[in-house]
Amino acid sequence: MLGLTLVNFTCIAQDSARAINKNAVFFELGGNGVFYSINYERIIFSKGKAHLSARVGYEFLPRSVFKAITSLSSNVLLAEVNVFCGRENSFFETGFGISYDTEEHIEHTYLNVESSAEKSYHDIYYFYRIGYRYHEPSGFIFRAAATPFIYFLPQYVRGQWKRNGEMYFYPWAGLSFGYSF
Repeated sequence: MLGLTLVNFTCIAQDSARAINKNAVFFELGGNGVFYSINYERIIFSKGKAHLSARVGYEFLPRSVFKAITSLSSNVLLAEVNVFCGRENSFFETGFGISYDTEEHIEHTYLNVESSAEKSYHDIYYFYRIGYRYHEPSGFIFRAAATPFIYFLPQYVRGQWKRNGEMYFYPWAGLSFGYSF
């Protein structure tokens, strides 16, 4: 929230800036995909030197990557909203997003010695982004950011999985390279 406020104060009443391309595709190492992601971003609002963008992305990790942990592969869908502000090619960027693992995780709940119940859930991670963004007029994009995330351990309560279990905070970061058009 502080980052969004800082961007607002920095960008208020500034002169118009060089127009930047509204669409971008990029590869991010780390970041919201945790390991990597392939992304599409669209600037949905611009005023002067301030820009608001929405991003969607995808990460696939084959079963072989996780074989020591689980028998599942991982398909992760990403969504993020960012605000960035700056001069010419360099921008301060902040935003928040969510990563949703489409693979179903199954937990066994033991009701008593003789019976158990299987319940399933999907992992959801909540991200915050604060970093630097570089746009070349030719279209090249580079981004470096801190992307800490929060994960709420699912908890089985009264017949349903709820996200009111333990909360985990993970410091994280991401580097992105891509092209705007």
